[in-house]
Amino acid sequence: KFKFTYAKCLQNKSENIDLNFIFQKLHVFNEMLNNQKSVGKSILFNKTFFDDILIYIENNKKIIKTYHPNMYIIYLQIMMFTHLKKEYMDDLKSYLMLNEKKFSRSDKSVLAYYYNYLVSFCLLKINKGETGYRKDLFSLYEKMISKDLFLIDNVINDYDFTSAVNNVLALNQPDWVESFIEKYKKFIEPAFAKDAYNLAKAKIYFYRKDFEKIFPYLNSIVYKNPNYYFNSKFLLVRVYIETGNIREAKYIIENLKQYIREKNILTDEQITIIKTFDSYAIDLIKIILSNDKDKKGLTAIFRKELDNEKNFVPNKAWFYSMT
Repeated sequence: KFKFTYAKCLQNKSENIDLNFIFQKLHVFNEMLNNQKSVGKSILFNKTFFDDILIYIENNKKIIKTYHPNMYIIYLQIMMFTHLKKEYMDDLKSYLMLNEKKFSRSDKSVLAYYYNYLVSFCLLKINKGETGYRKDLFSLYEKMISKDLFLIDNVINDYDFTSAVNNVLALNQPDWVESFIEKYKKFIEPAFAKDAYNLAKAKIYFYRKDFEKIFPYLNSIVYKNPNYYFNSKFLLVRVYIETGNIREAKYIIENLKQYIREKNILTDEQITIIKTFDSYAIDLIKIILSNDKDKKGLTAIFRKELDNEKNFVPNKAWFYSMT
């Protein structure tokens, strides 16, 4: 048909093949980055065409941003986690808010996935000790609750559920957390639903200093995931320190050290979190047991170390409150 005339459809076909290829490759790159993040170790994937595709998008950003929103969002997600800069997070958040109707119109889960990209970035920053990102995270949570974006395929991941509890409690919002727990408890993925719920309830009672009500919930946790084990033990150490049972607190700290030695399934990030908590818990106990003469100097050193700590410190605000 087009043998002797300009076949524009061939140009369109070529460009659509290019766009499809770029979109598929961006998804693969994104999966590689997620795998690298979750494993917690340095993985050297061979990301063929990675630089070429990013350059192509930069050179055609206006067109892609206007006509290919899904591609632009995946691109921002990759840039956000590759460069770890807040500007990409802000760009992605603004773009989603301006274009959310394009995604929620057909499937709300798509928009939920995209908001989870932002949540994951905030959590990564918080776990690296940049706790100022909790305010950004809470802003996202407020938006997600108003749009019911915590659920993907009618399920909330137990990690996302627990992260919301931990980070919003750290912002002194117990009523919000309790409402969140009760609203989403029936949607937690079944394998971890009981553990996630019981640990969350125990944390609420700890926050309110109602220590006796904590133990029934902690005793109901079966530790299907290492995170539930060491986070339960962190809470138990804090309870024993708060109630003056230093001997039991020391015993739990030693158990955590033994746990690191015996469990080869822990990621580097998990090991660092446990060691960091243990270190500060031991130093806090030394301060508590010290005489009045030494207490002031030890407290000053302790707070300075907390101020300068580069790693994520579990329950950092609590450590400050105890000195």
